[in-house]
Amino acid sequence: MNDKQRTEDTRRLTLGLRHNFTQIQYSWEYPKRAYEHVSVPAQLVMTLLTFVALTPLEEILDFLAEDSLMPRIKQELDIPDLKLDHPDGLAANLAQWRAAIGSGCVEMVMTPDSRRLLAGLRAWIPATADGTAWEMTLDIERLAGIVRGLVGAAFYWGLPLSPSDGL
Repeated sequence: MNDKQRTEDTRRLTLGLRHNFTQIQYSWEYPKRAYEHVSVPAQLVMTLLTFVALTPLEEILDFLAEDSLMPRIKQELDIPDLKLDHPDGLAANLAQWRAAIGSGCVEMVMTPDSRRLLAGLRAWIPATADGTAWEMTLDIERLAGIVRGLVGAAFYWGLPLSPSDGL
């Protein structure tokens, strides 16, 4: 990929993410005036799926693991799901998430009473010929923490987003 194409892709990705963050922030600040048809949990889901599918998350996560980061930034971005050594975290299961997204095996989880729109996000890979299957479910709180961490990491890594763009 040449530099011009990467710049254009980054610009489109930034605009999409910034729109999601703006909707999330607006609905948190003005809940009675938020007339959007899409809820905050749905925006979090879309944002996470965008990050996983379209950004070079491996580069961003490697950046987070560097020792040269300031201690304040390391503490701010200290989220277990973004650590490669956390086997149940998003970072350690990134390849499976991408495979699940690519095969359409991702669904939004509803609450049992269906009063809240979303309770979380689930991705899975059906059992293969050798009998191995994979599944991971993120509740809304965990999903929000991951998205906040990724926004901060992407900003410090150099993606033109600001943590104040919505989270």
